[in-house]
Amino acid sequence: MTKKATTIALGILTAIGMGMLLLVWQGYDPLDSYAAVFRYSMGSSFAIGVTLERTAIVAMVALAATTTFSSGASNLGMFGQILTGEIIATAIGVYLPLPGWLLIPAMLIGSALGGACMALIAGLLRKYFNMNEFITTLMFNFILDYFTEYLVNTSMRDPLMSWPMSKVIAPQGVMPRFFGFLDGSVFFALAILVISYILWKNTRFGYEMRMNGKNPIFANYGGCDAQGNFLKAMALSGAYNGLAGCLLIIGSGQQNRFVPGMGENYANEGLMIAIVANNNVIGVVLYSFLFSMLNAGATGMQLETSVPLEFITMLIGLTVMSVVSIREYSTTFINNAKAMAENRKFKKREVK
Repeated sequence: MTKKATTIALGILTAIGMGMLLLVWQGYDPLDSYAAVFRYSMGSSFAIGVTLERTAIVAMVALAATTTFSSGASNLGMFGQILTGEIIATAIGVYLPLPGWLLIPAMLIGSALGGACMALIAGLLRKYFNMNEFITTLMFNFILDYFTEYLVNTSMRDPLMSWPMSKVIAPQGVMPRFFGFLDGSVFFALAILVISYILWKNTRFGYEMRMNGKNPIFANYGGCDAQGNFLKAMALSGAYNGLAGCLLIIGSGQQNRFVPGMGENYANEGLMIAIVANNNVIGVVLYSFLFSMLNAGATGMQLETSVPLEFITMLIGLTVMSVVSIREYSTTFINNAKAMAENRKFKKREVK
């Protein structure tokens, strides 16, 4: 087993063990609680479909965070860009009369472009006005939250609903289901993840992005367009978030309408996944599935064992801390062990 796989396994097992101790301390049966989580997230074809659909959405957000982090940029505007994708997808789905084979691609493309534009604005503000994108993307969350809420309270509001929300998109704009339980967004997200992995690992674009993240000065001297790559990373990250917002609207297991504030939990979770996955696409898929499984089974756990839903949030936090701390400690431990081994070899040569 490689060091990376060992770190992941130890981190997850440590978090599960700590969670079990906390459950025992609070008077709950840990085995029953974890069994309920598994049953309600993976125990039936319907449960698997819900878990995988959630995985598809959160993986897109985590991929967005991974793109900027590994490129030396910062994008904390995931929530605002998700909202942008949602509102554009809703507007196209409600007001543009197109057949399904045109409507779904139009919603996906429109949402991706909208999210990309929001992130790119922050990138341009840094390029031309030296404004920190960490701050601007964060502030855009509030602007876009209030702006989309204004839209859904005025021109886009469904008059038949007492609570502010948009009309439902056209039926042909909803993703199809496969095998009776698997939403089409799962296959779409999987295709995007595979393309992103190939792009990041096997192309000049991906190499320049990674070099820009590790050492922008070296990348610039090596012939990379540091400023251009920064803007590309921001736009690509925003596009992923916009696509995640679109999937929240067009998924067959979703409400298929815009509701104010929808998607904030995905933004927070995607950021955590990017950190715990150490900006690795395969890690993004793994942790997106794990966290989605926990969230999908949380309600069933509460129904069967009375363990509060907040326990799952705490368990996710424990997983993040466990994996990151074990990864950092193992790196330090291995480096120290290598240094000690080299020191012993040097002393032996001195004696000779």
